Amino acid sequence: MTVFGLYITKKLISRAELSRKTGITENRMYNLCENDKTEIRGKEVHLIALALEIEPNELHAILFPDLKLPEKRK
Repeated sequence: MTVFGLYITKKLISRAELSRKTGITENRMYNLCENDKTEIRGKEVHLIALALEIEPNELHAILFPDLKLPEKRK
């Protein structure tokens, strides 16, 4: 299960319900939850955040906790 899959499990919302609220297909929602190679799109992050009634930046922080700018080379 992906970080996203674990997160929505904790939020106690089903993939089907999230799919209905966002318009993202159930198949795509399954892949986002189960397949580590599936990359989530910015639009999907925003729609999911709206459906979960959280700020999109909060969801970004959960999905990408280690994302940082590369260090400058000297």
